[in-house]
Amino acid sequence: MNESLIFQGKNVDLAIEKAVQQLQLDKKDIHIEIIDPGSERLFGLTKTKAKIIVSRIENDKSNQSEKELGWEDWLKKEIQDQPLSEQSASSIKNLNKEYLKGKAWVKNGSLYFQDTETKKPLLESPSKTIVLKNGVKINDKTYLTQGDCLSFDLETKAVETKWSIKVDQKNQKVTLTVNPGYYIVPFIEDHPPAETVRIQVSQHEQTNNQLTEKDIYDQLEKMKITEGIQHDKIKSACRSSVPESFVIAEGLLPKDGENGVVHFSIDIHEKTTPFSEKIDGRIDFRESIYIPSIKEGEVLGKIIDPTRGEDGISIYGELLKAKSGHPVKIKVGNGIEYMESEKQLIAMAKGRPKIEQLGQLVRVSILPKLKHHGDLQMDDGNIHFIGDVEITGHVNEHMTVDADGSAWIHKSAFHSSIQTRNSITVGGNAINCSLIAGKNSLIFEEIAGKLEPFIRLVEPLVKITKQLTATEKFQQSYESKQGLSPLIKALTETKFKELIPVTNQLVRAINQRQDLLERNWQTFAITLYKGFLVYHHNVFQTYKDLERVMEDAHHLMNICQSPSENYSTISLQYVMNSDIHCNGDVQIKGKGCVHTKIHSDGKVTIKGKAIGGRILGKQGVQINEAGTSSGVKTIIEVPFDQKIIIKEAMADVVIKVGHQQYIFKQDHTNICAHLDKEGGLLLY
Repeated sequence: MNESLIFQGKNVDLAIEKAVQQLQLDKKDIHIEIIDPGSERLFGLTKTKAKIIVSRIENDKSNQSEKELGWEDWLKKEIQDQPLSEQSASSIKNLNKEYLKGKAWVKNGSLYFQDTETKKPLLESPSKTIVLKNGVKINDKTYLTQGDCLSFDLETKAVETKWSIKVDQKNQKVTLTVNPGYYIVPFIEDHPPAETVRIQVSQHEQTNNQLTEKDIYDQLEKMKITEGIQHDKIKSACRSSVPESFVIAEGLLPKDGENGVVHFSIDIHEKTTPFSEKIDGRIDFRESIYIPSIKEGEVLGKIIDPTRGEDGISIYGELLKAKSGHPVKIKVGNGIEYMESEKQLIAMAKGRPKIEQLGQLVRVSILPKLKHHGDLQMDDGNIHFIGDVEITGHVNEHMTVDADGSAWIHKSAFHSSIQTRNSITVGGNAINCSLIAGKNSLIFEEIAGKLEPFIRLVEPLVKITKQLTATEKFQQSYESKQGLSPLIKALTETKFKELIPVTNQLVRAINQRQDLLERNWQTFAITLYKGFLVYHHNVFQTYKDLERVMEDAHHLMNICQSPSENYSTISLQYVMNSDIHCNGDVQIKGKGCVHTKIHSDGKVTIKGKAIGGRILGKQGVQINEAGTSSGVKTIIEVPFDQKIIIKEAMADVVIKVGHQQYIFKQDHTNICAHLDKEGGLLLY
């Protein structure tokens, strides 16, 4: 069966005829249920209109549940299956007539009664139901006699269908939500033959989805939606009998092309495995660290070209242009040559490949290695080396190691500074040291702090400039040969006073790091200096020049937020009173750390104790034991989507997950802290 509809007529036949014509179906294809027979007379009862419920028959073979036998069949239960004699049948008929004398009953919404000269059935009407006897309302109770005309005022109420169409511009989808209407149909409940019958009115709901396909198509036309219309979904929506949503139109999203990449022939990532200890207690670095290397003449990698994008089409029939992938820009350094015809990178010297990627710019070189035998001390001087550095002894007080590659210290570091572009591995301890792995990460973090307020201020400046230059009054009075410099000067001296000092700080930060930044940063800084600080008339000719500066600023901010695909690590045994900053994982594999600040863009793992200091792990923190019984304040932080795992936490340990903070008042074990879906802090 499909949805049910109610039809009315002067009699049942006319109601059926009306249903057949409106639904355009044969009578054999519909199921008819009579709610009210209308003007038919029986024992003095008269009603006004006939009402029927009609629904489409979907499956002729559908099974119908057996109806339970009603009160009128009770006599049949007294009769056995064997045939009755004429005498017994006659007695049953007489018994039936005798049983109904002086009684009234309700069946299928109709009232029947048989009165006698000595017995009149009574009818009780509830206060909320209007029952008319011979045109007069019954207030409480009345008797029934031959010739009485009774009618019931039962009003069928209709609830309108509600529907709406919502456009998702991002995903190019049109969603129709429909809440079908319905009829609230009252009916009189059946009542067995009785001397007194009390009218009981109930009601049921019948679906009445008034939404038509024309309604939907008309609305789509008004919204100018022409592409990707799902006709079958529209039909389903108009037939729906429950609240439901349908995607009735869907555009074709563009598929952007893939960027060009470099496929390397070797594993270019360093790997640190658990240290292998020799018999005498020393660390065997050769067994614990994988360092990628390549020989002369070998192919280091091959450049793969970008792919073209596939255009889409919007729900409005407009072309959605896809972006083609960007090619890889190769910048070769020492020991590498680029064979353009074969698109291959060839090693011209043996050593460790160094690969840095900033967006689509890939810098490739072969790093030499500086090996310092014994301890690094005052007599040796600081080490500044473009490559890897290996020190077989200690790094003593007040010494600096600055490596453009990685640094390996076989023993310990004391009161010293170690900075690398890649990883730092210390075989022993670090006491009162500064360890920075991933120098570029710090540089970009610093510049991002200057770039963010510039973007925030320059965006409204661009919008206002665009609005002003579009006005007729501006175009008539403004001297276009001057460019926009007078207008920008006026705006930055009045409405955007903060922009000048912010721009000045950003330009200064870029210039101070120019030896470590790409050329596009310098071009950007020069444009800002000329356009906003000295108001050179050739820089900003139209508002589109300003929009390009804003686009460049957003592009450089993206680089700052993901500066490099290099993933540095810092690994050591024990650290005290030190500062550690790493754009990858930090691993403390020995006794732990004391009063140390750790900032890791990766995960922090401490197998021993963490006492005092502040530990931030952007990819999570895992500690064996945090704090001390004496109540030293230890702060441990992760972002909102990460976890803090501590095997044992002492009192006064502070954990922060996102903006949620918790201070332990007593010792706890086996802690896992993270945020739930509502942003609440969970501890278990």
